[in-house]
Amino acid sequence: MPQYQSYPSKPSPDAGDIFLILDPADLTDSSEGTTKRTTVGAVAGHGHSGFSATLGQYLDTASLQASVDALMALTYTPPTIALTASPAPSLREKGDPVGAVALAAVTLRRSDAISAVAFYRDGVLLGAVAAPQAQGGTETMTDNGGFSDTVTYTSVVSDGTTTVSSNAVSYRFVYPYYFGVGAAGLTAVQVAGLTKAIIAQAPSKAVTTSPSGEVFYFAYPAAYGALSSITDTNGFETLADYTQRSATITGLDGTAQAYFIYELMLRSP
Repeated sequence: MPQYQSYPSKPSPDAGDIFLILDPADLTDSSEGTTKRTTVGAVAGHGHSGFSATLGQYLDTASLQASVDALMALTYTPPTIALTASPAPSLREKGDPVGAVALAAVTLRRSDAISAVAFYRDGVLLGAVAAPQAQGGTETMTDNGGFSDTVTYTSVVSDGTTTVSSNAVSYRFVYPYYFGVGAAGLTAVQVAGLTKAIIAQAPSKAVTTSPSGEVFYFAYPAAYGALSSITDTNGFETLADYTQRSATITGLDGTAQAYFIYELMLRSP
């Protein structure tokens, strides 16, 4: 009676990795003194057909290798990357500078080992990681350049096959709005001394005041364009009641900026 003995897998001079198959035809027959080795992909008669409850579909594979591939559903997937920054990105007044920015990119390997990670400022290379973590992890870089105008950071990761870009992290700078109540005829400098609001250009802006026998002022950068509507708390149109004038207000950054100032005389009830 033939005796069968399995042998450890060994490299083949003319094939890929060797796997021992638990079938007498693929083991060593010691009585005959022969050794049979074969690659998984070349095994005949080890295909399968039928409905796979795991994959939820009908399969008809020609070899064991094809069956394993179908079972594991191996497909190439590029790496991922997510970027954060400190201090946290925010809307700031022009002239209020940001100093050093600490960047952190969290990478994750999917199919192939990660081979490159780099950081960008406004699309210009800030620096590349000398030895990125192959399996993924947190890569860091600090930008000590400082800035007081809008800046956007991004980062990229590559596995040698695909380069993936991160989310964008932006620091935005704007000139402020001013609003409040005061005596009639306030100068531009005095209007700039009212309540300051650091907000992005928006289709509308709501402000609340409680004046009595004073003038209500609302000023914003003229670059945003003239107002098309001003409504009160009841929703009534009041634009025609306002007087508009142009003025120059010096920003925190020391530059002269064109502003529109809207004024409304408020009567005592």
